[in-house]
Amino acid sequence: MRAASMIACSTAVLAVIACSGTAAAQVVLRQRCEPGSVTYETTGAVRQRVSLLGQTVDSSIDQAMTLEVTTGAPNERGDREIAYRPRRLTISTRSGDERLAFDSADPDDLRSARQEDAASTLRLFAALAEATWSLTVDESLSVREFRGRERVLDGLDPDTARGLAPQFEPEYLRRQAQEELQPFADRPVRPGDRWRRSREQLLEGGVTLRIDEEFRYVGEIDAAGERQHQVDWRCVAARLVVPDPESNVDADAPARDAATQPTIDYGTLRVVESRGELRLSQASGRIESSERHLVLTGPLTLRLGERQIEGTVDLTLDERQRRIIE
Repeated sequence: MRAASMIACSTAVLAVIACSGTAAAQVVLRQRCEPGSVTYETTGAVRQRVSLLGQTVDSSIDQAMTLEVTTGAPNERGDREIAYRPRRLTISTRSGDERLAFDSADPDDLRSARQEDAASTLRLFAALAEATWSLTVDESLSVREFRGRERVLDGLDPDTARGLAPQFEPEYLRRQAQEELQPFADRPVRPGDRWRRSREQLLEGGVTLRIDEEFRYVGEIDAAGERQHQVDWRCVAARLVVPDPESNVDADAPARDAATQPTIDYGTLRVVESRGELRLSQASGRIESSERHLVLTGPLTLRLGERQIEGTVDLTLDERQRRIIE
């Protein structure tokens, strides 16, 4: 999994949350988008270790983004636009002995990343740092349209853009935004109640990471003098799905014997560690903080013609976000 793929998967859509009680000891977690701007600080880290033939290859990516989220007033139909603008993006990557660092606040980093001969990964980072995007939601917070993110590909070299295109396809991003906007139960809940959902992330080469996650409403807590609703999170199952090799063939490439092309199959992933939480302000109805920590491990098989090489893959994913009070 290259840095370009991990960062493309790393950016989540942030939402404004509102909670209202419906009966004693019950609460309905409802989302609401009020006009105005809020700023979030998000951090993410991905660690990967692949072991084959007694050798291990480690790779990682760490990123931090300051993101301004602005919600417009509803129109006559009740639709409204939510706009996202990165203020700063920092990224550091490691693959084996190779290291790379980027900071959008450093003029030298941006200048070098815009050069035609710059590494494709650096140019991707610069494009992500400068790209804005938006979505249109209706009164029920159904995402009608996702716009702007696909423009990240415009300044990249053709091979890189082609490989990342599925991850920036507007319909895929619209589904991702919908999952972020509606993570809560569609029924009143009491402390201890649980609900589940599934979500997907596209990785390099069309590989899909599918996660089955479970939420549990803990109840009201006091945080720095403010009443908040806490929801715990855990991953109950995960799997890596490889696309049909024929669907991944470049139509413009010279014809090659498919039997000579290396392929990777992943076995059942085991959830080694899984924990997280969301905290929602009772007074403002906004998400104040969230975090997820997930460690996965499982077998993989590398096929080279008729030869099969067995190995393992270990993944660690960490995500954190918090609202910045300005």
